[in-house]
Amino acid sequence: MEFSLDQPTTTRHKLTLDILFWLLYKNGAWGIASQCTLIDHILCLCGNPKRGCSVSFTSRVAAFLRDSAPEWAFSLVKSIYQSTLRPGKLKGEMDYWRMQALRNNGSLTNDHYRPIMLRMAGGFDESFFVDKIVADFGCGPRGSLAWLSDKSTCIGIDVLSGDYLEEFGGDMCNHNMLYVQSTETIIPLPRNFVDIMFTLNAFDHVQNLDAMAKEIFRVMKVGRFFFGSFNLDEPATVTEPNTLTEENLRAGLFSLFSTKSIRIEPKYVSSPYAGHMGLSFDDRETDARVLWFVGQKGEGEHQADSSKLSTAH
Repeated sequence: MEFSLDQPTTTRHKLTLDILFWLLYKNGAWGIASQCTLIDHILCLCGNPKRGCSVSFTSRVAAFLRDSAPEWAFSLVKSIYQSTLRPGKLKGEMDYWRMQALRNNGSLTNDHYRPIMLRMAGGFDESFFVDKIVADFGCGPRGSLAWLSDKSTCIGIDVLSGDYLEEFGGDMCNHNMLYVQSTETIIPLPRNFVDIMFTLNAFDHVQNLDAMAKEIFRVMKVGRFFFGSFNLDEPATVTEPNTLTEENLRAGLFSLFSTKSIRIEPKYVSSPYAGHMGLSFDDRETDARVLWFVGQKGEGEHQADSSKLSTAH
């Protein structure tokens, strides 16, 4: 059978797995017993996921392969998937979070956010956030601000907030956060509303960098702080349609704020923010870097000309 994009999705799923199993058999990487285990495991995952929300076929297969298959097998299936079964941007985002939940027995943990976000804040401790409105742009469904929610008003902003609630609402209701659904160009909050804005590896996920930069700036109060983490120089993908560079960030989003600090560290596979946390590993991603930015919205600063913002892509 010819491998074609015109075939139904279910047929292409089967062809993807047929190709994988054939290559496993020819390669002999696992042996017949291991292949049977893989097939049985995938069939089990696809037929009876042991969790409270639905998980897509591709999410379950991807989670199993990432955790259990040789690297070459995972890379092969990923390549076939991206070239033939690639979802749209929003579906791809949802599949990512479903896979994360599946890999953690159906839940999404958030303990790691506190040390990372405090480090991003450049020396401020938790008392700095007390009685303030704190928001996270591109928050995802984990509860990124749950560590602050008993001291502050915490808002998660994401284009998929409604979908997250449908899928992960049981956990999200325990975060003590307000989840707001944005569009690709508008954050539905009043002007001069947010005291502290975080964003953590989310800005390259938006379609229109200029529009979202202006919206982040608009909803923030004068004199308040913006803390951002940005993965630099990564190739665009379906879910991350923009490649961020230090140059286009400085010309765009950062130009709206008074820059307090810019820190750039290497990115590591096992812990992307290890460099910023004062740690070092042996699995540094070649040429990959993570930029941390601290900016402050000045009195009247760029208010008049922010509409003229043009980000270099």
